[in-house]
Amino acid sequence: MKVAFVLLVMVVYAHGGKQKQRDFMMYRYKPMDGYMPPLEPISFIPDKMTCALHCLDDVTCGSLSYSNVTEMCQLSDEIWTYKEISIAHFNGHFYHYNLYEMLQKNTISLPHGYRWHPDLGVALRYHFLRRLNSSNAEDYCNGEGGSLVSIDMQNKTDTIQNALTNNRKLMREDLPFMVKLTNQTESEEVVDGSGDCRAINKLGTNYTFTALPCDYKIPYICEITASTLGISTFGFLP
Repeated sequence: MKVAFVLLVMVVYAHGGKQKQRDFMMYRYKPMDGYMPPLEPISFIPDKMTCALHCLDDVTCGSLSYSNVTEMCQLSDEIWTYKEISIAHFNGHFYHYNLYEMLQKNTISLPHGYRWHPDLGVALRYHFLRRLNSSNAEDYCNGEGGSLVSIDMQNKTDTIQNALTNNRKLMREDLPFMVKLTNQTESEEVVDGSGDCRAINKLGTNYTFTALPCDYKIPYICEITASTLGISTFGFLP
């Protein structure tokens, strides 16, 4: 069975001191038309574009569902595929979209679930539903075109810490997230625990780095750098 998609390209302007452009694509996943997935809804959203903006602003969101009738918006961490149909409840008003952030005036599409951070020159994705050990996490990141995130600058640590302490889904996780530390970071930070692999652990509004065995299966963070995407961060236009 061939899957039919409807492509929508949207340009979003957010006002935060100066105008900022964010572009994204939404692919409608027609096999799920009329089904309501068992997700926690955001109620009273006026239209699917507003729902899409909620998804774009959520670092864990990769897909969305919207009903014009109930004005409910549902955000999902994973890409919509056939498997969701078997666990969904029929509701004739819901439609479903996979969202991809676009860069360089729609010439570069980030992989599903990644969010671009122009101040860091990287795109990040937080994987927390399917926990993996260090080698499998690295392989999974490689398969998405990236690598396990390397903690190589304070701004990146601050960005990750902010997500772990403020995103409602990530806040629910009671495990550290697998990362890599550079030699310089390793020497500057206090690393608790024992083991050859490293993770960032949230402690309230603070963070710490943890050493742990590499075979531990925990959430992890992937990154794709500007150089991997083939773009320059000098004078970068998102």
